[in-house]
Amino acid sequence: NYWTLFAKTGDPNGGDNVQWPRFSAETPIWLNLNHTVTAEQVTRQAQYDIFNERTEALVAEMKGMKVTS
Repeated sequence: NYWTLFAKTGDPNGGDNVQWPRFSAETPIWLNLNHTVTAEQVTRQAQYDIFNERTEALVAEMKGMKVTS
């Protein structure tokens, strides 16, 4: 429902859905789209985990590239 509402209106909120909070650095809250949908505080560890996973993927990708100078 969130994606459909977002595609139609530009806003994922509406109907009986749990409110999808706007993310900001001051109030880092995200929507956990699990079996039960909840809005949760983003922990500092979760932020680091996301950053580290992305960084590791980029490094692995770069290692597979040919470097020309």
